[in-house]
Amino acid sequence: MQKILDSIITGFFVLVFGMLWLFTTKQYTQTKNFEIIIANINNEKIKQEKLRTVFRTQEVAYSYLREYETQYPEYVFTLKFPEMACKQRWIRVFKN
Repeated sequence: MQKILDSIITGFFVLVFGMLWLFTTKQYTQTKNFEIIIANINNEKIKQEKLRTVFRTQEVAYSYLREYETQYPEYVFTLKFPEMACKQRWIRVFKN
């Protein structure tokens, strides 16, 4: 009888800690992509084929943005931040 009771208690705690872990961890849904938007003085968006505009980290994107601003003073450069890249897992579980 003691062995069965120990198994039930152990199973209960494994289930409780498993559910806590499932609901409190974050899930990464997509990679962050920072984008540099190029506009002329009239605020019209321009596509430049020779310039790199998509980056994975904010530091690199900001570094390129400063470099482009010094090289091309006739354009306006803006850094576009990605949407929220991670969300709570329990929201995903209940929405699906």
